[in-house]
Amino acid sequence: MTYWRLVLNVEKISSADAKGRLAELIDEVRKGSKQFIIEDMGQPVAALVTVDHLDSFEYKDPQPEKVSQGLLALMGAWGDIEDETIDRMTEEIYAAREADQGRPVEFEE
Repeated sequence: MTYWRLVLNVEKISSADAKGRLAELIDEVRKGSKQFIIEDMGQPVAALVTVDHLDSFEYKDPQPEKVSQGLLALMGAWGDIEDETIDRMTEEIYAAREADQGRPVEFEE
């Protein structure tokens, strides 16, 4: 479980607006009066926060001895596998999918 610090004064801003007002936004963040979520085409893509606040986002595992499981754990697992091996595995998966004829299905009328 990740623990996040509660943020109350966050403003959403477009990337175009942020680009034009960057110095002003940085000054507001530096004063601690605001934090910003920068959006591109309505989707959040970045945040403008103080460095202290960024440090508070550090992941804290309540059970550090427990081995991470799930999709995020796989991301690190692929680091030691060579690209050629991944390419071969991918080709095998696609070949198996192409060869699969599925299973018979009967529909009630």
